[in-house]
Amino acid sequence: MNNQNEKDTKEIINNIKNEIKKTQYKIAYESNINLISMYFRLGKILNDNYEYGNKFIDEVSKDLKM
Repeated sequence: MNNQNEKDTKEIINNIKNEIKKTQYKIAYESNINLISMYFRLGKILNDNYEYGNKFIDEVSKDLKM
């Protein structure tokens, strides 16, 4: 393999690595956004039902563990 072919091959490999890293970052970012959104919605549900008191939260916690 001549020098130009080696350079081309290294560039292709670097491009592949960059695509993999970019996709991994995008997946992690989107997953975190979805998790934060879910926790916000769960917090809102609990907050909207605060009048049921601590027993409500304890019951929800117990039921979610099953």
